[in-house]
Amino acid sequence: MTDSSEIKDRQRAMWTAGDYPTIARWIEPASATVVASVGVGDTERVLDVATGTGNAALVAAALGAEVTGLDLTPKLIEVARRRAQEAELRVELLEGDAENLPFDDDSFDRVVSVFGVMFAPDQQRAADELARVCRPGGRIGVCAWTPDGVNGRMFALIGSHMPPPPEGFMPPVLWGTEERLRQLFAGSGAELSFERRFSTFEDESSEAWVDYNSEALGPVILAKQALGDGWGAARQDLVALYDDANESGDGKLEFRGHYKMPAPELEQENCVAHNGSIVPVPGRDIMAQAWYQGGVSLMDFTDPENAFEIAYFDQLREQLDETKSARHNVADGNDFVDINGHRRH
Repeated sequence: MTDSSEIKDRQRAMWTAGDYPTIARWIEPASATVVASVGVGDTERVLDVATGTGNAALVAAALGAEVTGLDLTPKLIEVARRRAQEAELRVELLEGDAENLPFDDDSFDRVVSVFGVMFAPDQQRAADELARVCRPGGRIGVCAWTPDGVNGRMFALIGSHMPPPPEGFMPPVLWGTEERLRQLFAGSGAELSFERRFSTFEDESSEAWVDYNSEALGPVILAKQALGDGWGAARQDLVALYDDANESGDGKLEFRGHYKMPAPELEQENCVAHNGSIVPVPGRDIMAQAWYQGGVSLMDFTDPENAFEIAYFDQLREQLDETKSARHNVADGNDFVDINGHRRH
């Protein structure tokens, strides 16, 4: 396989290319979801691995946590540092490698990574590092694009137009499968749980979406450069991918992405559910349930064997600056698996 340092140099170049800070705005709500899922408060020490422009780190800092963010790309660290200063939040931001975290064992109460650690070349080493720096009884929250979601299929489609990857290459979207995640964390003692949700992306057309990504998103930019005259065929296939996923009825682009998020209860944490109340609705059994450091769920138990959530409110989402550009309306991320684990003694 290609030397690891060479791969990481390419990754720095990839995430420096284009305009990733605008791309990162799309995943701000997903970052808040991950932070909420691990239960961050003002007593926790939090590490955000592959922090990028600092989305998750800033959310955790706003909750009063002692936060450190680490990323491989100096340009993104500078953006994160500027955002923290503008928001008057204290976050320690470091350049560093997810496969060799510069921290002692058990240094953090919460360790998170939002679409970041999945790109580490040595997946097992990166997973081991997350577990190593998280204290026993702490929580690890990671989200990654799923192979069968639109983003995962986009990466696979681009790869099909490129030369074969080096021997031993593991696609980053494997982090988006439960099977692979259970393999990666098998030796850590972490207990994992998964929940699937969805979000919606919009643009003027599939063509506009592909062209925007080819100017702003590093992996697509480098693929376009590498393919040269072959980009036309790849672009056509990408447009077809989004056309196939399009749910809009007005001629524009709207596609739904699914992701999974955890809902764990940990041995050394307070019970996360409290203040459950029955709502008096004639002919139906409705329960309102509040969640510690979370929000509120409304659940329908009319058919006990097929109970379902009919609505929810996530507390942290209200702290976000919902980003709507002139060209893009982003609701809450895209297809990804969000895992949550906790280390045991």
